[in-house]
Amino acid sequence: MQDEHFMRQWNAGHARFSEDADRGLVTLAAKAKRLPGWIGRKARLETALARKARLTTIAILAGVLAGSSLAAVTPLIAPTDGNQAPRQAAQPCTDPALA
Repeated sequence: MQDEHFMRQWNAGHARFSEDADRGLVTLAAKAKRLPGWIGRKARLETALARKARLTTIAILAGVLAGSSLAAVTPLIAPTDGNQAPRQAAQPCTDPALA
């Protein structure tokens, strides 16, 4: 019942929402055309050194992000491995089964 109510509200308001979004985007584009350097600027050619520097920076940031993610998750995972019984404690249980 709630899904049906939601869909009816969505259908009733969708046309108005789309018109408002279109009008807002047209207004934003018109204002952006008046600002020098924002829209319509020519693409600059990137030198080989600048490209290498940009890609190296991205790789370093990705490595730092991956390392910090592992550092944050490792303490959460490590305690789950410590709950296993030592071999000596499990041996009396397995000896009769193997005999």
